[in-house]
Amino acid sequence: MAENIEINQGEVVIHFKSPVQGKVSFATLGVKSNDINLASGF
Repeated sequence: MAENIEINQGEVVIHFKSPVQGKVSFATLGVKSNDINLASGF
């Protein structure tokens, strides 16, 4: 699954290159809790 993840203030936007059915979790996308801890407090 190839995707582009964009993090903006108050939202997370995910652009998929192909249609995806059903629910998609951050774990499915390969995003770990260590990846989202930013110094800015996100």
